Amino acid sequence: MANDAHPDLHRSDRADDFASVRVPLAERRGHSSIFMILFGIVTAFFFLATGGSYFTAYGAWATWLGLAIGFVVLVLLAVVVSRAASSEGLTAELITRACGFGYAGTILTSLIYAVTFIFYTAIEGQILADAAAHLIPLPPIVWYIIAGLIFIPLLWKGTTQLTWLMWLTIPVYVILITVAIVRALGLNGGFPTQIFTAEAPGGMAAGIALSGVLAGLAGTIGLNPIEAADYNRYIHPDKFRRSFWISLVLPYALMFFFAMPLGMFFAAATGDSNPASMFAALLGPLLAVLLAWISQIRINLTNIHLGSIALTSVSNRVRHSEHARKIWTTVICIAAIPLMAIDIVQYILPFLAFNGVFLLAWVGCVVSDLLIVRRLLGIVPRELVFERERVRSINPVGPTALVTAVVIGSVLLFAPGLGPVSSFAAYIGFGVAVVVQAVMARATNGKYYVKGA
Repeated sequence: MANDAHPDLHRSDRADDFASVRVPLAERRGHSSIFMILFGIVTAFFFLATGGSYFTAYGAWATWLGLAIGFVVLVLLAVVVSRAASSEGLTAELITRACGFGYAGTILTSLIYAVTFIFYTAIEGQILADAAAHLIPLPPIVWYIIAGLIFIPLLWKGTTQLTWLMWLTIPVYVILITVAIVRALGLNGGFPTQIFTAEAPGGMAAGIALSGVLAGLAGTIGLNPIEAADYNRYIHPDKFRRSFWISLVLPYALMFFFAMPLGMFFAAATGDSNPASMFAALLGPLLAVLLAWISQIRINLTNIHLGSIALTSVSNRVRHSEHARKIWTTVICIAAIPLMAIDIVQYILPFLAFNGVFLLAWVGCVVSDLLIVRRLLGIVPRELVFERERVRSINPVGPTALVTAVVIGSVLLFAPGLGPVSSFAAYIGFGVAVVVQAVMARATNGKYYVKGA
């Protein structure tokens, strides 16, 4: 890799966290820092809320089995994409560019990826602002502005500053969540064993209940392989096999078998699956707000950072800017404020439903290209070519597979009268993307991957 020999030539790339180039080997870091960043995702109230909601809506058996299946699928997909990211030192967007999309072909995926994080930033920021308003009743817009702008200085230095903030906040989170668990046990008179025995309400069939849980997990399963790749690119390729257990498997094990089950525990013990009201009752207003701020700041640091990386990659195709990531960090923080003001939380379900279809289709294209097109069929070399001067502007393989999968998945998701089929729309779209990607690569004989091919 040419940029490994002269890291000083890439100060601007370092300032942008290498959004548009390979991460030099000299800039690789240990798995503990990657784990701590991804663990910041795990501590979000979102997973407590979803775990409690799945348990309340579908019962214990369906929730546990759905979480187990979701964990296995997510890890398998994340390992494939993250291994490529570590080997090549590339973001998920640059990998996508090389995997059948071309230089300009990934603009759509990057923009939707960035918009995803803008929405998440606004959702988590609104939770943060609403929690603070319980203590200090300022006008909502004031708290929304604070909840948006506070992250600009917190993310100015990129992943180095992000890692330190994650380490500094974890002790407070652990202490407060432990106190909440102890008080929930006292309130319930012991451990709520119904988290293992509760049946689906209303005599719901087991298969329907399980499909409901898996449908809810589609967005998480689609998004996190992309997130994992964007951080595991910092793992040295020679160390990935030893490191991915900590930099990838452990964070998602904690997400699926600690964070979401903890939401089940609190829902069973308190009868409430809303983290805001639940923790207010267990910890009191002051400590509940402190926990909310610690949790939401941790998750939003990751949301904004990944969104800024995606937008930096897009903007650098038009005009290179030494401080592009910092500019996009500011843009995301400001853009989240009006979304909070219109109560973006009320639109979360339709957004997440479509987002799950799109993200799993995207992952399907990349996984198919890495495993089938390159390894199994050998249509194109395994080297990932992403540089502007080498890759074609548009490769029809990836966009065709992505659009086909998203259209079919969206029809299955939103068409009336399809019943349980709608629950698996995102997964069906994933399968369509895998197949169409391989078929298109074979049909075009890989000639659109590299200029002059």
